[in-house]
Amino acid sequence: MSLSAVLAAATLVTFWQAGGMKPASDPRQNAGRWLAQNATPDQTLVAYEVGSAAYLSGLTTIDVLGLTDPRAIPHLEEEDFGWAIGLEPDYVLVPEQSGWPVIEDIYAEPDFPEEYGVVARFAFREGQDYLLYRRAPASDER
Repeated sequence: MSLSAVLAAATLVTFWQAGGMKPASDPRQNAGRWLAQNATPDQTLVAYEVGSAAYLSGLTTIDVLGLTDPRAIPHLEEEDFGWAIGLEPDYVLVPEQSGWPVIEDIYAEPDFPEEYGVVARFAFREGQDYLLYRRAPASDER
């Protein structure tokens, strides 16, 4: 590592320790912790960033992009990014706004606005908080 890189890193650490930079809270980790406390082990979570939310929650997680869920592959080939909503997951974790087709397709799924409601919000960036949606119980379960 060069001397300039070491000095730059030391400057950033000093600046951070002095309160000039606060580490951002990770909304996916916060969602995972929330789910660990509020969901039951038999419930499912849909996300496109499955890592920490899946690990910390302990829930069965459906990976929209197929990195850990091969069921996604035929849907992705058809550019159907909202496919996992059809599996009726208990929870869905997505940013509140995005121009990314994956997020837009989840929100555009016909049953999504009727069957899911926000149960928690996790701060990220202004206008881009992560929202955790929960599927409403079926009418015969109410």
